[in-house]
Amino acid sequence: MSNFFQILKQLSEEDNERLLKVARFAELGISASAVIHEIRQPMTALSMTLQMILDGLHTKSDEVEKNVNEALNLVGRTEQLISRARDFMSPSTEVGEVDLVESITKVLSAFQWQLLNRPSIQLKAHVPEHLPHILADRTQIEQMLANLVSNSMDAVDDVSDAVVLVAVYARDNNFVEFIVADNGCGMSQEVKEKAFEPFFSTKGDRQGTGLGLFIVMQIISRYDGQIRIMREDELAQLEAQNLKTGISIMIPTGVAV
Repeated sequence: MSNFFQILKQLSEEDNERLLKVARFAELGISASAVIHEIRQPMTALSMTLQMILDGLHTKSDEVEKNVNEALNLVGRTEQLISRARDFMSPSTEVGEVDLVESITKVLSAFQWQLLNRPSIQLKAHVPEHLPHILADRTQIEQMLANLVSNSMDAVDDVSDAVVLVAVYARDNNFVEFIVADNGCGMSQEVKEKAFEPFFSTKGDRQGTGLGLFIVMQIISRYDGQIRIMREDELAQLEAQNLKTGISIMIPTGVAV
């Protein structure tokens, strides 16, 4: 009988791994489409800026310098978008010490470009200058955080005074806690119960695959972490006001995988 349950467990793990691979391919399609859309904007602006530089070659040098700097910023923005796409399409499987401050800063900076086109959203961050390193795959940790922030930004898309909060804390029990919260429409009890199920989505057919939180949960489980939806009283204690939804993730600071 024990062998029977071992076989069932093995089949479950294998099926789960297959589903995770399917999830990554599905998310890849959404990610590629979003990246292409985002790249088009800075490239159009870059083309216009270069034309302004060409037209301004015979004008004041400070105006030309300003346009050149703007062109360089646009190139940097495009490089960041391409880097994000490359990391997602060819994820590493290397486990090592992850500098959380560096990884969190990288993820949040990638969203700054989106915020330029969505000025109603405030992305607030509470990230200490120093955090303990964790033993994990850096790309997976960054993907986890990016998925959560992206979900929150979608949730506040129609909110006039939108807030997305990212907070990270070093806990005394050798855990690091990630919190991503927003003041969107919140979650009903039914949605909370299904939130981590694969292919469950409240965004509509064209806005998501319903796999973002499922992928996050799979990443967290690999590192013996915990993920949960925060209670209203916990959200009320956070630094931003009127938060309706929050995800808390606890990851051990040292896990051998």
